[in-house]
Amino acid sequence: MLKVRVGNFYKHFKANEKTDFLGFVELEICEEENPIFRITSVALYQRKEDQTFYLQFPNSKGKDGKWRDFIYPTTAEHRKYITDLVVSKAKEQWNVQN
Repeated sequence: MLKVRVGNFYKHFKANEKTDFLGFVELEICEEENPIFRITSVALYQRKEDQTFYLQFPNSKGKDGKWRDFIYPTTAEHRKYITDLVVSKAKEQWNVQN
């Protein structure tokens, strides 16, 4: 069975009240405990208005000027599961406030 594991964190250390960007995280898709696929540059944000967390997955700008994720969870439940997993680890390692 495949599972998602949170890999390395790269905290954004610049103190800036105007941004809600907290840093980057790596996600690993594992079989048993062996990583078989790694996703880098997943950005973790915390909204200023309501203090909720969200992830921005790797994306690129198309020729039409619109940004599109090229790696993303396929359902809202998967997105929530991965976000909760990342936030839990971030709180442990970064002492992120909620």
